[in-house]
Amino acid sequence: MHIKNFPRGLAHFIARRSWGLIIIAGIITLVLAPGLTQLKQETGMDTMLSPDKKVFKDTDFYYQHFGGESNAILLEGSLDDIFSTETLILLDELEQQLFEAHENEIRSFVGPVSILKLAAAEAQKLGFSFDWKDPVFVDSVLHYQGDGLPGETNEDAISSEMAPLIPDQSHVVINVRPAEGLTHKESLAIVRDIEEFFDRAKEEGKLHDIDAFVIGDVEIMETISNAMTSDLKFLLGLSLGVMAVILLLMFRVRWNLLSLFMVGLATAWTFGAMGYAGIPLSMSSMAVIPILIGIGIDYSIQFQNRYQEEVSTRKSISRAIIASIKQMFTVVGVALIATILGFITLFISEVPMIRDFGMNLAIGVAVSFIVALFLLHSILNIADRRIPVTKAGKSSEAAIRLFERSLAAAARFSINHPAPIFVLAVIIAAAGAVADNWLPSKVDHEELMPQDSQTLKDVRYLREVTGYSGELHFLIKTDDILAPSVLQWMNDYQDRLMLQYPDEIKRIDSPATIITGKNKPGDKADPIPDNREDIEYILAQTPAMYRDEVISGMSVANLSIGIKHMQMNEIHELAEDIIESAEPPPDMDIEISPAGNLALITEAVDAMMSRRALMNALCLGAMFVVLFLVYRRFTRALFAIIPVGMVLGWSSLALFVLGVPLNTMTAVLGVLVVGIGTEFIVLLLGRYEEEKQRRGLLPHDAMVVAISRTGRAIVTTALTTLGGFGVLIASDFVLIRDFGVATTISIFLCLWASMVVVPPLVVWWDTRVVNRLPKDIADRV
Repeated sequence: MHIKNFPRGLAHFIARRSWGLIIIAGIITLVLAPGLTQLKQETGMDTMLSPDKKVFKDTDFYYQHFGGESNAILLEGSLDDIFSTETLILLDELEQQLFEAHENEIRSFVGPVSILKLAAAEAQKLGFSFDWKDPVFVDSVLHYQGDGLPGETNEDAISSEMAPLIPDQSHVVINVRPAEGLTHKESLAIVRDIEEFFDRAKEEGKLHDIDAFVIGDVEIMETISNAMTSDLKFLLGLSLGVMAVILLLMFRVRWNLLSLFMVGLATAWTFGAMGYAGIPLSMSSMAVIPILIGIGIDYSIQFQNRYQEEVSTRKSISRAIIASIKQMFTVVGVALIATILGFITLFISEVPMIRDFGMNLAIGVAVSFIVALFLLHSILNIADRRIPVTKAGKSSEAAIRLFERSLAAAARFSINHPAPIFVLAVIIAAAGAVADNWLPSKVDHEELMPQDSQTLKDVRYLREVTGYSGELHFLIKTDDILAPSVLQWMNDYQDRLMLQYPDEIKRIDSPATIITGKNKPGDKADPIPDNREDIEYILAQTPAMYRDEVISGMSVANLSIGIKHMQMNEIHELAEDIIESAEPPPDMDIEISPAGNLALITEAVDAMMSRRALMNALCLGAMFVVLFLVYRRFTRALFAIIPVGMVLGWSSLALFVLGVPLNTMTAVLGVLVVGIGTEFIVLLLGRYEEEKQRRGLLPHDAMVVAISRTGRAIVTTALTTLGGFGVLIASDFVLIRDFGVATTISIFLCLWASMVVVPPLVVWWDTRVVNRLPKDIADRV
């Protein structure tokens, strides 16, 4: 079969095999439906950053030497209550239960009991016998200043051993560090066991006037994942409801909700196949669903719109089906290819989650096209056979006549004013290109959580109590980490950082802080000894639980910097500045690199944001190449791409005026704009060329018909998609809400570009330029 005859042959096949195709679709649904139950969520950092990245490898190295990210247990109450014998016994019981239940999964448990037991053991070495639970001994260790034996107390100050755990007179922090290599599920199980322990103790009356909070990165990630999943499920239901109402009101044809059913089925097939394939759900996968429904519904609406148009002029339903497929297959297929190509450009991202986002969307829209082509036409063919074709045609004409007249009037106005429309569009796009450089970036993991969640309240409360929000870890590697010259450099480096960033840096922990005793601005510091023996003696006197936090072997150290709460992009810039400030002497072979969870997140955020312009440019370029290969006409491809590029500028200007910042979701907005905008324009131009070639209409009249007929489906699609994305504005998540605002604006601008900017530009070119050229040249331009 010749390629040009393929759509006709396919149309006849669908018309003759409608029942068989419906049965096949039913079987596919039954087969793939169980796959939905096999979908599993994945929240690990490997969804945000490639394991091949240096920071990922350094983080893995860091975890092997210093353990995973600590979970903090914050005890709130008077110190007398927290250090009472009953509470201390309870904390000891917690530690024992955790180590028994999670053997080889917990690296360290640093709390009051750990310090007391260590102090009792040290006293025993000196010939003294103390019970670590004895109130007198507890009080002496709590206030012991290191100038004598336990028993000599200073009630005005907390001892240096206990001070790291006691930020003020009413709080104690216990740090539980998991072992390296734990999965998210295993790490979360530790947190859940701690929470259950304190809940049970509270119920049994064992915690008197003491409240316990458990805060950790794994808890934050779990809260974000669960809350976002729940939020998106709610928004998805709301979105479907809004889209259904819009279709009922705007798409006045028989079976006007059929398009929504088609795209819903395509989405179910896509995610059912993912379940069978073992592809996990990430936060980006959940975001794919509303986007896929919003974009994928266009294919069904376009096919059904053309069918309703054909049914009014044909003698049978099957002929209307055949005519619809024959005329729409190529143009909708080109729109599909262009959209898929746009999503494929997301593969250049360094973030696996973004690559998966692009892949899921590309597969999803392809499935949506297949379902619309085969199943929608089959259902229409079977369902409408029962009524006279004249009735179907008349009902369709009565519903759409006013809409088409309105679009035709608007088309004539825009076509008659090409110069002012194009000049104004270019000026606004140029202003948007400038404003794009001024768009603020706002990426904060706290905005990923519902603002009323208990986890967020606990995170903010811990920050208020301790004075800092999180820790940036830096691996320091050298031949001899305990060399006096290395420690002196490290100490000087820390002093420079504290002076340079007094507001950002709240504390620093490292081998140098153990030697000098200075980890906060204003601390009284001891000098770095100039001989190795004194250094080793000081370290020998330091409890292993503190020493092992910053030293591993003789060649690796951990420089841990407690920082205030900042945006992720600000933390990334701070980390880069800290690296640049290291300036180790040339004769020292010292390597310093960021590591840990916060370093991974900030690197992933930077990767998401930094390639935004490149992805947009590649997407536009790829679209142009595809359209040029399809149309074989340079100007036709150019006129499809230029307005889409303008939309990118218009969107940036709108976001700047409204004060909507860039975030990790709006960073991929450009690709969505290019995909949606190009699809609208390709569909419109396809109908325009059809009216010129098949009916011999002049450019002006051909464009008016194209806008009044195909434009009706484009407007319906745009409004339906606007409704679907618009509900995202109701999200509890600031990030999703901003994405909803940005996409709603951008889709409206895509509609404006396709219906207002493109028509006068194309008609002016074909009338004033092409028609004056020789036919052989005109066919090429």
